[in-house]
Amino acid sequence: MTDHLILIDCSAFAYRAYYALPARRREDSGEPVGAVLGFMSLVYRMLGAAQADPPTHAAAIFDYPGKNFRHRIFPEYKANRDPARSLELSKQLPLMRPIAEVLGLTPVECKGYEADDVIATLAARAREQGKRSTIVSSDKDYAQCVVDGWTEIVDPMQFSRDPSKPSRKLEADVIKKFGVPPAQVPDVQALAGDSVDGIPGIAGVGLDKAAALIRRFGSLEEVLKHHREVRWLQIRSELARHADDARLYLKLTTLKRNVPLKIDIADMAIRPIMKSHLIQVVKALDPNAHVQALFGFDLEDERVVDRIEDPYEWWREELIAPGQKIPAIPPCGFYETRIVRGGPLVPARIWREPYTEPITGKDSGKDVLRCEINGKAKDAFAHYMICHHPVEESKYRFEVADFAHAKAFRPDDPKATPTKTIDITRQKAPRNPRRKEA
Repeated sequence: MTDHLILIDCSAFAYRAYYALPARRREDSGEPVGAVLGFMSLVYRMLGAAQADPPTHAAAIFDYPGKNFRHRIFPEYKANRDPARSLELSKQLPLMRPIAEVLGLTPVECKGYEADDVIATLAARAREQGKRSTIVSSDKDYAQCVVDGWTEIVDPMQFSRDPSKPSRKLEADVIKKFGVPPAQVPDVQALAGDSVDGIPGIAGVGLDKAAALIRRFGSLEEVLKHHREVRWLQIRSELARHADDARLYLKLTTLKRNVPLKIDIADMAIRPIMKSHLIQVVKALDPNAHVQALFGFDLEDERVVDRIEDPYEWWREELIAPGQKIPAIPPCGFYETRIVRGGPLVPARIWREPYTEPITGKDSGKDVLRCEINGKAKDAFAHYMICHHPVEESKYRFEVADFAHAKAFRPDDPKATPTKTIDITRQKAPRNPRRKEA
């Protein structure tokens, strides 16, 4: 059986899920988790639906934080994104990396490149190694990667709406959408532009006219070389004046196939999903029982949940497994978080401890991830994802001491009862110095 590689464009999926799926926030902290839950549900159901064509390898691909080479050559690239919404969405992406590992996927990213380039590179490598690959994304840019029998696309939004309907995109689908074969898609996009990515294209050239030009002349360079033969006078003039711009746009629309990745496809073998582990993560993200509809299992299933007597048992399953390591995100350190939504910030810390074999008493060579919130030990993996606000150790030590002081001497201070929501209606209004005394 030929190896089958699944490549999930996590950044693009999170972006589209943020706008397409209902908003959802954690009940305790108010942090957005809708895109994360949508991502988990999609992958969980998609892997289950792939039994007729089971994947052997899978990777979750992310955009590397910050700007990439496209921003360097074209500063306006993706400058049309809403900063406020992008900020809220960016808060969810760090959660998706460790969650991808929970789902048996291998997180991959590369500095200076977008997820699109990483995926195009891995798809090309897979084909060279005789492996098939499926790109899971709604991004139309991947159309240029499609090769029948080797590389295809699955639209996660279409799959999410109706998993029973085929959502695979092959070469015929690319030709139907763009009017040209996959290899010529970047040329069409350079001429027509891409409003989503902020690429203006050539004025007056839409998708249909761009496809007609590429079909006639074969490539963007040939269109520019023979622009005098173009029958549309306005477009002919625009091509003559903006030839260099068109060449720049082609660099933006063409996906790289030579990204210097430090990981091989052989390292992306799918790991089994531990259902108990997954349930704990889902409950940590959103204890609302309605999320069970997303995954098709009962969050209160006693057969799964109640058997976990040791709160660290399900996490140790990962730690002591051969080759497993603690995720590096977020790093161990000091944080502030809320125990309940609308409550005061309380000190939290995450650290590692060597794991000793309980029978032999010997050091296992693995670590245990520990988490403490407001002085109380908490389930490590389930709670470390809510610690979004890193602080200096001195700040952490002060908050610990201040909490103890409030508990002993300031009972009305919200810090003394951090499990209660702050009632702002009972706060005293500041005195107006300009107001005259009666």
